[in-house]
Amino acid sequence: MTFVDKISDAEWEVLEVLWKHNNSTASDVFNYLDSQRGWKKNTVKTLLSRLVEKEILTYKQEGRSYIYSVRYSKEECRQMKNKVFLDKFYKGGVKDLFASFLKTEEISKSDLEDLKKMLDNMDK
Repeated sequence: MTFVDKISDAEWEVLEVLWKHNNSTASDVFNYLDSQRGWKKNTVKTLLSRLVEKEILTYKQEGRSYIYSVRYSKEECRQMKNKVFLDKFYKGGVKDLFASFLKTEEISKSDLEDLKKMLDNMDK
């Protein structure tokens, strides 16, 4: 189990804000989320504290404020989450994952061409 398994949906939303606006105070994060979610300030502070405890965020104190930063890029977290998903549901079998998606999802010709190019580039 990796740390990405321990991140709640609400914590992911806080991370999304910090990936866009790194080095933000709790008030900054609250202001970004308040307009979208209507969360209370204490809720945001609790989520930030949890992410610090999980060692996903770091912070430094400037005066009376704490400035929060994300330790991992969005892409790093996404890759870890993808690996966990792949291992959990497909026993690590990428082919089975793609087969499942191809059976249930519509794929445009453009997307299919892009996927073919990606696969071709992997062989090089």
